Amino acid sequence: MRFRIHFFFTALLLLAVSAFGQTRGFLKVAVIDGDGAFNDIRNKIGHAPAVEVRDESNEVVAGAEVLFTLPAFGPSGTFDNGQRSMKTTTDTRGIATADGFRPNPTEGRFTIAVAASYMGKQGSAMVGQSNTLATSGGNSHKKLWIILGVVGGAAAGGILATHSSSSSGSAAAATSITVGPVIVGGPR
Repeated sequence: MRFRIHFFFTALLLLAVSAFGQTRGFLKVAVIDGDGAFNDIRNKIGHAPAVEVRDESNEVVAGAEVLFTLPAFGPSGTFDNGQRSMKTTTDTRGIATADGFRPNPTEGRFTIAVAASYMGKQGSAMVGQSNTLATSGGNSHKKLWIILGVVGGAAAGGILATHSSSSSGSAAAATSITVGPVIVGGPR
């Protein structure tokens, strides 16, 4: 009987000590910038990831420590400090940004791991990005050529219509050409 009482109080004491050492709650880490971004590796232009940190009561957390970590191999990059990881803290709005991200020359998709901590509470998130050689400037030139082709084709059709009606011997009829909306989409 004594053994059972002693065992019961020991178990109760261990449970109380373990509960006392734990911090209740968690952190919510929401990606607010950089997720799905395409980094221009030709011009070494990257998109800095940014996150917002909130507690379990959905209140912003100022002063939380946030660690951004890039992959060690394959598509990746470096931060302002020249390293693949950067530690920063959230501002008064609960926002932390990994400024100065520069992509490495390897094309492809990668994930930036984000870990936040504040007063024993923790949270994490992932930011997905891609390094690419394609630049937005090349795409706008393609759109320009398509628009010029449509307008040029319409002009050529108008000239042909005018010449074919004037060859019949009668006075040239006025020809008007209207171009509807030009819709240019991405590759399919």
